[in-house]
Amino acid sequence: MKRIQCQDREQWLAGRRLGGSDAATIIHMNKYKSNVDLYLEKVGIKKPADLSKNLRVQHGNAAEPIIRELFKINFPEYQMYYREFELLVDDEYDFMTASLDGEITHPELGKGVWEAKSTEPRNKDALEEWNGSIPNTYFPQLLHNMMVSNYNYAILSALILHHTFDGSLPNQEIRNYFFDRKDVENDIAYLRGKEIDFWNNHIIPRIAPSAVLKLGA
Repeated sequence: MKRIQCQDREQWLAGRRLGGSDAATIIHMNKYKSNVDLYLEKVGIKKPADLSKNLRVQHGNAAEPIIRELFKINFPEYQMYYREFELLVDDEYDFMTASLDGEITHPELGKGVWEAKSTEPRNKDALEEWNGSIPNTYFPQLLHNMMVSNYNYAILSALILHHTFDGSLPNQEIRNYFFDRKDVENDIAYLRGKEIDFWNNHIIPRIAPSAVLKLGA
């Protein structure tokens, strides 16, 4: 992979082609966006939704550096590297890019991807998605970032606020989820094939993909 240091958010947004946040949509695991929506955005017909005023997005952006610092305190055996507006570009396909919340290095495990999430599950089903694993919508993002970086593993640190209905302050906890690249090589290969197909057979020739119902629609 190669690194590109963008000067600001605008340059960073312009440099992103297929990023980690697109991966779930390409393989139809994003219940908020379809493959056709993504196609229209990538060819410039439709503008991506502006989420800057979304309270959950604002909360996640504000919490990310705090979660990062807590990880560094709680797991000093890992070295953490992070640089804002840095893009990683795949060695073989320059349309595959990644923006990491952090890059970590362990003396025995080597280099890995670090991702931060902040969530407030509203019901038992939503909380169940975090029990023993992570929600399906986040898993492809980790696969994509491991693919582009070619790193050995990924760790997702999630700040979970436990919703209350009586007006009291919610409890909170941080859960850490480890994914060894050796265990997901087939998943990475599958995602890579789908991203290549989406770019070469739809974005480049400007041919819209067939509409696929969003997960959970």
